Amino acid sequence: MERIKQLASQFTGAHSARARLEAQSPDDVVITMAIRSPMCKAKKGGFKDTRSDELMTSMFKAAVANCKINPVLIQDICVGTVLPPRAPYEARAAALAAGIPDTTPLQTINRFCSSGLMAVTEISNQIRVGQIEIGLAIGVESMTVNSDRGLQFSEDIMAHPVAKDTAMPMGWTSENVAEEFNISREEMDELAALSVFTPSPAERKPLLISPQVLPTCIQGSKRRHIQVGNRPIGSFPSRPLDWSAG
Repeated sequence: MERIKQLASQFTGAHSARARLEAQSPDDVVITMAIRSPMCKAKKGGFKDTRSDELMTSMFKAAVANCKINPVLIQDICVGTVLPPRAPYEARAAALAAGIPDTTPLQTINRFCSSGLMAVTEISNQIRVGQIEIGLAIGVESMTVNSDRGLQFSEDIMAHPVAKDTAMPMGWTSENVAEEFNISREEMDELAALSVFTPSPAERKPLLISPQVLPTCIQGSKRRHIQVGNRPIGSFPSRPLDWSAG
């Protein structure tokens, strides 16, 4: 019972998790800008002909334009990404092409689906311990250009009953989670539907940071001119009255 009360106290009352998060401290690390590109469908969305390095260059340019500081002041960049085969080279080249000076170091980090969040964590930890004062964290992925096709490991690994499963694509995880935690198809469809709704102003109000989805324009190497608006592709302005799996 005490454990239940402790968990409940994190969501209610003066000592809630939100209240502790909003409490100010001298060693706070502050996020001063939060922007992203629109999200599109893999293989048939607005970015289906866009390379991951083009996406990165576009977002680096947007970051420089919106941060309102001289990019020379950026002391480190961390890019969270999973599938690009030469991610450090792509990220470094994209940063330079976007006007970030070559004196700013850059690293990439891969922790699968949480790679973008790990980039934020890495930069904030560097600031907290005094290694840098200003950093930039970015997450990028193209499931069209760099789709997850699984891997083939050595015979020793493939003979191991647990290690061999790491060769499976990440999408396989959803099947395992659904089975282990008894998540029905209807529950998954409901969550999928909720994920594409555009929140109303009242729903956005509780957010600590207002989301800013930037219109993205990319001039590709084949003279493609890609313009994607600031509304996520496939989003809906309000919740439907019912949802059918079809």
